Amino acid sequence: MDNFFKENELKTDALTGVYSKETIESYANYLIEQNTPFSYALIDVDNFTYINDAFGRAGGDKVLYDVANTITQIIGDKGTVARNKGDEFSFVLKEITTYDEIWNICHSISAKITEIELPEVGNQTLTITIGLSRYPENAENFEQVLSCAEKALYRGKTKGRNCFIIYLPEKHAGIVDDDVGQDAGRLKQV
Repeated sequence: MDNFFKENELKTDALTGVYSKETIESYANYLIEQNTPFSYALIDVDNFTYINDAFGRAGGDKVLYDVANTITQIIGDKGTVARNKGDEFSFVLKEITTYDEIWNICHSISAKITEIELPEVGNQTLTITIGLSRYPENAENFEQVLSCAEKALYRGKTKGRNCFIIYLPEKHAGIVDDDVGQDAGRLKQV
């Protein structure tokens, strides 16, 4: 176990039981300070507003709990999962930065999410979109790691959702962010 988890006050999300956004961002910054490679992913539950509107808060909460649980099960001891806000999650995979290994993990998460059975929301099929970046391949600091993950998430959303995008500069550098670190919905392709 990392010293980070022994030495820091860790905050968790009350609904899902995973770490908070503050904890995962502090962890990513800790890894950067230690010059430890990692992958960072942003995950957005597709069409969550519809689920929440159609089936109420209890249905939405069940979706969030099950999504967090599924991501945590698949990642296991390879990484750390957090709920950022609303229907957005993130995870850090310490010392996992190879494209193939990341692809396999993201594919497993996406596939397992679609298998979740939720009678509480009319057995709607759940999907997610994942945007992932890597340190140090894509960035020198956390703000850049986050920006690259946001760009990849934005690209996944514009492709039609239900996918995962691993940030590659040659494909995604043309996506600009008017205010790095803010809502991925404000990004645009140039």
